[in-house]
Amino acid sequence: MIAINKVKTVNLILRVLPYFAIICVCNSCRSDLSKWEAVSTIADDNKDELETVLDFYKNNYKKYEAAKFLIYNMGHSYTTSSVAKIYRDKVLL
Repeated sequence: MIAINKVKTVNLILRVLPYFAIICVCNSCRSDLSKWEAVSTIADDNKDELETVLDFYKNNYKKYEAAKFLIYNMGHSYTTSSVAKIYRDKVLL
């Protein structure tokens, strides 16, 4: 009885695994263009600054890839802290 259940479980896994692998591969193959479109939509007013950063590092591959990574993955990062606003106003501007 237990051996039959193990065989059924293994058969189920072997049938589902290829579909799972295909879904994982398709999701991981997002192009940089679609990522840039998503980021630029969220950035809206700061799109020019993001393009400036990428243009600045375009001659240094490692720094360019690092900047792309940071830009593409900052979509959910923001602050409403007054400390950040004070820093921005006094130091950056």
